Amino acid sequence: MADAPVVAVSARAGSGLDQLVAAIDAALDSVPEKRDLQRPRLPIDRAFTIQGFGTVVTGTLLDGTLRTGMQVELQPGGRRARIRGLQRHRSTVESLEPGTRAAVNLTGIDAGDVERGMVVAAPGSLSPVFALDARLTGAASARHPLTHDAVVTFLAGTAETEARVRLLDADAIAAGESCWAQLVLVDEVAVLPGDRCILRSPNETVAGGPIVAVNPRRHRRFHAATIDSLQRSLEGTPSSRLFDLLAMGPVRRIDIGSSLGLEPRAAEKIVEDLLADSRAVEVGGRVYGLSWLETRAGQLEAVVSSFLDAHRLRVSVPREHVRSQVGLDAGDFEVVLGHATSRGLVEMASGGNLRTTGHTVTLPESVAADVRRFSDALRLDPYSPPTTGVPASEILDYMEDAGLVVQTRAGVVFDAAAFESMREKALARAGASGKVTLAEVRDMFGTSRKYAQAFLEHLD
Repeated sequence: MADAPVVAVSARAGSGLDQLVAAIDAALDSVPEKRDLQRPRLPIDRAFTIQGFGTVVTGTLLDGTLRTGMQVELQPGGRRARIRGLQRHRSTVESLEPGTRAAVNLTGIDAGDVERGMVVAAPGSLSPVFALDARLTGAASARHPLTHDAVVTFLAGTAETEARVRLLDADAIAAGESCWAQLVLVDEVAVLPGDRCILRSPNETVAGGPIVAVNPRRHRRFHAATIDSLQRSLEGTPSSRLFDLLAMGPVRRIDIGSSLGLEPRAAEKIVEDLLADSRAVEVGGRVYGLSWLETRAGQLEAVVSSFLDAHRLRVSVPREHVRSQVGLDAGDFEVVLGHATSRGLVEMASGGNLRTTGHTVTLPESVAADVRRFSDALRLDPYSPPTTGVPASEILDYMEDAGLVVQTRAGVVFDAAAFESMREKALARAGASGKVTLAEVRDMFGTSRKYAQAFLEHLD
């Protein structure tokens, strides 16, 4: 309100009323139209119980429409509820439009489980936020600069929590100065890019500004590329902002509009253009930026190459080892792996393992002799293989990679062809009777309990 016009009005004399109406009209003309992003959010400022109705929450609706009977989710927390009734200006209505001050009657949740700062939203449309990037400007009234690593009170919507401020391109900001910052929150909140936040310390407002990214990775301070990317997030075109967003990782297609603050049709047009230009791909409803895929595929190749360099006798690398080192969940890993194989960076080996394209192992003659000797020993008594004279683990790993042996958890090593024959016969017996016992396996192959048990445990 610091720059709001002041109009002198006399209620008794009636003077100044025309000027007041004109000032209000002018202010309304400058207010942007409330957009329906098909992503309703109602930050809760009060929650209470009305006898005969149950839980009621109040707040101002943003970004979408709420309707009676609609399933909703409260974030943070993820608790589900259903809208039993809606009120606007003490009148019962069937639906509410963005910008409406409202009371929402919820069923399926107790008022004691609802707190100020929670947000009523469509299920799956909003996630808890523990960190965010923001463009902060020091408040004109601030008496002291906001310094790097300061602990402040963070406010956004109706939420309030403590936060630690990491200034990214300054050591401090005084009144009127601006800076990029990363805020790490003590408690999770439910906010989105485009929302605005306020920082207080302890009882005065020290800074505020727009949120440009939620749950970002930790940034390096005074890193030019990071600052440029953040600046584009604030000022760039929707296409460039989406490109930068995808450079940080895949995004669900249905979330792109809300992440960019765009209406659904506008967001869809940008996504389609990006896909048509082959700057992104869509897999399973998630959009992957080409630059992110290239970076991750390169990391995957480096993990495979490093492992094979360190283990000269290994033909391939266990798939799960690569996934854990790259740090991706199973779905994203498969997409990155597909990109890496299509680019010829890696290729599939036996057992779903991975190797760099064209990788082969040349065995020293002494190792090759050990491989031949042990292979011959296994074939002499395939169902009761020797437990002495077993080569070193590195040689066994090579033989397993090459498809020559199967190593069981019990430490028994079988010839791979013999193990496969045993597996087929055991499955045939199980298929005929519905089960197969350890004693049956032992007798079927004329072996001992030790080997039969090792075989069955490995199948399990």
